Amino acid sequence: METSAANQVMQEANRIIEDFSVGRYALYTILFLVEIAVCFWIGLKLTQ
Repeated sequence: METSAANQVMQEANRIIEDFSVGRYALYTILFLVEIAVCFWIGLKLTQ
């Protein structure tokens, strides 16, 4: 990928992220933490 094309992709990604509200960031953080907890729980159950 050329540098100019990569820069355009990064600018678009930044615009998308900057449009998120604080509440949406909090929601995604909580969902991510729950997902990680579930994965660890499943891993622990599989090793027992």
